[in-house]
Amino acid sequence: MPTTPEQIDEYFAKLDWPYSKREPTLWDSGYIGENFRVRFIVRLTERWLYVNALLPAKIHADCRPNLYEHLLRLNFVLNGVKLFLDGDDDVTLAMELPASAVTVEDFETALYAVCSNADRHFVELIRLATDPTAVSSQKPGQPPEEPASPGVDWSGDGTTPPESQG
Repeated sequence: MPTTPEQIDEYFAKLDWPYSKREPTLWDSGYIGENFRVRFIVRLTERWLYVNALLPAKIHADCRPNLYEHLLRLNFVLNGVKLFLDGDDDVTLAMELPASAVTVEDFETALYAVCSNADRHFVELIRLATDPTAVSSQKPGQPPEEPASPGVDWSGDGTTPPESQG
């Protein structure tokens, strides 16, 4: 039996996870992590449930090769989620589940997988997308990644910290 929009509403409620419903099969939500404030959407189709977090940064042209190499290497080590470029050249972190019978446990796993990976990786991805001198932690021979500074919140337009946005 396919998962219904009413079930997704129920799952958000059971998990006590705040959300807003933008359309009958599209939900908007967020997560405050240790390093990053993540905004994500949940979309249900006839065949799939998608949980997607868009990287809030525009990729600078001179950063593309380094960022793309990083995305490829990071996709190799990530489990259960993937990073991709959409039709607008935006980086998205996603998890997809067959919509045939999503349980509340599956739904919770998808939410946390996207949110925890966005929290862990988005600060570095933003740096790689906007700073041509940034060095990827996934580059062979690089020292282990340093934790991001706590409290980074670029949930706005991705080009400036929120406190400087008008």
